[in-house]
Amino acid sequence: MKVVKSLVCAGAMLCFSLGVEAAVLHVPSEHPTIQAGIDAAVTGDIVLVADGTYTGDGNRDIDFGGKSIVVRSENGPEMTVIDCQGTPEDPHRGFYFHTNEESTSVVQGFTIVNGWAYLGGAILCCDSSPTILNNVMMGNTAEGGGAIMCRLNSHATIVGNTITQNHGSACGGGIYCLSGSSVSIVNNLITENTALYCGGGIRCNESSPMIAGNTLVGNTTHYGGGICALQSSFPTVLNCILWGDSARFGREVFDDGTSSVTVTYSDVEGGKEGEGNLDADPLFVSGPQGDYYLSQIDAGQPEESPCVNRGDLTSPVPNAATRTDEVSDIWPVDMGYHYSIEEAVQVDEEPLGEVDTPTMCLAQNYPNPFSSATAIAYSLPDPAAVRIAVYDIRGALISTLASGRAPAGRHRVIWDGTDRSGHRVGSGVYFYCLSVDHHKEMKRMVILR
Repeated sequence: MKVVKSLVCAGAMLCFSLGVEAAVLHVPSEHPTIQAGIDAAVTGDIVLVADGTYTGDGNRDIDFGGKSIVVRSENGPEMTVIDCQGTPEDPHRGFYFHTNEESTSVVQGFTIVNGWAYLGGAILCCDSSPTILNNVMMGNTAEGGGAIMCRLNSHATIVGNTITQNHGSACGGGIYCLSGSSVSIVNNLITENTALYCGGGIRCNESSPMIAGNTLVGNTTHYGGGICALQSSFPTVLNCILWGDSARFGREVFDDGTSSVTVTYSDVEGGKEGEGNLDADPLFVSGPQGDYYLSQIDAGQPEESPCVNRGDLTSPVPNAATRTDEVSDIWPVDMGYHYSIEEAVQVDEEPLGEVDTPTMCLAQNYPNPFSSATAIAYSLPDPAAVRIAVYDIRGALISTLASGRAPAGRHRVIWDGTDRSGHRVGSGVYFYCLSVDHHKEMKRMVILR
């Protein structure tokens, strides 16, 4: 059983288990293009891209070449733009994954615009399963998958992205999942995408993605304005908002009879059978980062959105906000997309952070991302019953790191990246949750094997 460790033990375990430190390759100060940085990288490295707009060869049609690396912007998508400059006569997209990449291949923190391609206007995944994290994809066009196409058993993890105003000239204005691609689509804002035929927001064809905690609004097509499932597709929708989409058939959700869309704990305009579902105006309000916060009395609005605290009771709560005052959501989870309140993860090495205040606090794990082990620090103002648990991206319990009474003060636990049976878990995004009496707090971490 995992127990609370002292600072000395935590430091010793990390020193012995983490191994060689990842290199950070800087673009453009050390390598002139993003592709040049990737070409120079080896497993576990981070290609860190400075602020600016990146165009031309080497900064579009970017290929990881099967490498398990992180390619991320230095200061987020607002500051770092990949302009593909694609046209029907000269097609280009942002990223092309086709060499069996796994979740350890991470693209994070870019705005990708003006892609034009036959498949996947911003990102195309073929028999590859990368992690696509906290990007903005806007104004891209493809026949299939205006922003993202996943095909041929691609099991990508798509988390925390804004996917807006993209166009599928045939299908899948936002995301297209094809040919056995069981993609994880979690906490994305998918708005104002269009497709000529089907799947204004998401199209599924012989694929069964997990669609959790997303907001789909204002997407337009002929069949399935929000989500369209065709040819033996069985997507699962949880904790989502589908509102204000439009289609001739199936304004929010459509299936062709060979498929079915299982929807639970979601707000669907026009209604959808399923446990915990609503058909009520979500009462969106504008806030610091966008137009799809939930109206909440505690945040200063006159009405409470029906989506507040109405998600699945067993679902983890991200360290993110649906409130305009940007206070983190607490259990039970609100339906729909959550705006980030986290600062960017630091790349350069620094000491394990101490919790400096006597109040209750859960710190970001360090290191993050990690390969073998990571430390989680928290503080308690008073003695209390404490539980720290790790969940996967689908909300399944992976491991309990601490359970029992702990004294007031600062504490740390170590997670060695194993599940309850002692088996090492795979690379990807995980959540850790601190539960103290009625207080819950959750943060995200990434394993890169």
